[in-house]
Amino acid sequence: MKLEPQILRHPLDQAMFGMAAIKLLVALAIVIAMLSLFAVIAEARRRRSASAAGWLAGAAIVAAIVAAVLVGSVTAAFACDRRFAGLASYYSNGESGDRTASGARFNDALPTAAHRCLPFGTKLRVTRGSHSVVVTVNDRGPFVRGRVLDLARAPAAQLGLIGPGVAQVVAEVVD
Repeated sequence: MKLEPQILRHPLDQAMFGMAAIKLLVALAIVIAMLSLFAVIAEARRRRSASAAGWLAGAAIVAAIVAAVLVGSVTAAFACDRRFAGLASYYSNGESGDRTASGARFNDALPTAAHRCLPFGTKLRVTRGSHSVVVTVNDRGPFVRGRVLDLARAPAAQLGLIGPGVAQVVAEVVD
């Protein structure tokens, strides 16, 4: 089986590059928010122009919101556990060929999975009872409350999920 190049990159390379870029954006947003706030304070003390103070206050609020969103996205992206258990399902309703969230074409014959927050390209060992399969995260989901993983049809069949459709699994990141 051959996976598309987008999902063969090592997840640590993606995470480290992405983390560095996000840290830089967060730092810039915080600096801009702080500078804008100091400018508003200085302008208010001088009381020269109410319109300039209002504009700077608006800029400070926008910069603070951007900084908060960036900090929230950083913490959410790295809040995923390396080992988790829960209900897994599979998706294969003639969806082959559509693009996944990673940009790869979905193929239900490949060992792929959808997870809410693990980086694309992460390899997971998914176990159900005595059966185990290694899958690559290339999509986002599942979007059903209580489910932790969506599998393509091939790995779901190897785990015996085709009949019940949903089953309890244990998954862990493979280094």
